[in-house]
Amino acid sequence: RANKNELSPWEIKLAEFGSDLWKEKNRLGELFDQKLKEACKNYNKGDVLVSLNHKTKEEDPSAFLSALEKNKERDRAIGYTTYGPHTDRHAVFFNNQNIRSFGSQGEHKISLVLIKIAEYELIKKETQTTPTILLDDLFATLDFERGDAVLELLEKNTQTIITNTDLVDIESHGINLDGTNNKSIHLVRECKN
Repeated sequence: RANKNELSPWEIKLAEFGSDLWKEKNRLGELFDQKLKEACKNYNKGDVLVSLNHKTKEEDPSAFLSALEKNKERDRAIGYTTYGPHTDRHAVFFNNQNIRSFGSQGEHKISLVLIKIAEYELIKKETQTTPTILLDDLFATLDFERGDAVLELLEKNTQTIITNTDLVDIESHGINLDGTNNKSIHLVRECKN
C-alpha cells in the first residue's frame, strides 16, 4: 500500500538487478540447452529429444523501469509486481510436443531424468563441484529397457540417490545393493491391528 514515491527507489534497483538476472538466465539457458542435447544424444542413441522453451526477455534497466512504471497502478492494486524475471514461464517438449498436453507418464519420467542429468552436468561445470542426483521412484513408470538406459547415463562415480518401492526391480537393473559403493535403506511400514 506504499505511495508511488516510496516505490521508485525499489523499482530502480529491481530494474537494475532484474535486467542482470535475465541476462544470466539466458546465458545459463544456452549452456543448459547444450547439456540437455548431450543427455538426449547419450540416452537411447538420440531417439528422444527433450527441450525447454525458456528464452526470457533481456531488457536494459531503462526499458525494464518503463514497464514497471506502466504496470504500477495495477501492481499496487493486486499487491505484487507483474513484470520481471519472476514471471517467466517455461514449457517442456518431448519430441517437439508439449509434454503437459501430450506426454505419457513414461515420457514425463524420461524428460525429468534427462533434465536432472543436464542440471547435474551444468552445475558440475559452473561450480567445479560434483552435486548429488536424486531420482525419486525412478522405475515406477519406465519399462526395463528405458530404466537401463537411464542408469547407463549416470557416471559410475556420481553419487545418486534413487528411491524405489520394489527392491527386485532395482536388482534386476544390475544394481548390487551389497556393493561397497552402494547402500540401501529399507523402510518398512508396520500396521497395527
